[in-house]
Amino acid sequence: MAQPKAYGLLAEQPLSATDVVLERALHIVISAILGRGWENARSASRYGDLIWELWPFFEQSNVAAAKKKIN
Repeated sequence: MAQPKAYGLLAEQPLSATDVVLERALHIVISAILGRGWENARSASRYGDLIWELWPFFEQSNVAAAKKKIN
C-alpha cells in the first residue's frame, strides 16, 4: 500500500523560493507524507536538503530507487 501524501502541508508552502529569504527557503517542504492519523504530516524532503526524496509521488513499484530522488 502506498504511503499517503500530505498535500495539505505541501499546499501551505510558497510556490517559488525566488522571493523568499534564504533562511526561510531552506525549510520549504518539497515532499511530505502522512504518519499515523491525518493530522500527523511530516516532510520527506526540504529545499535545503542535499537529496530530495520524491518516492512518495511514485505509485509504481517498478521504478528504480535512484529515479525517486534528486541529488
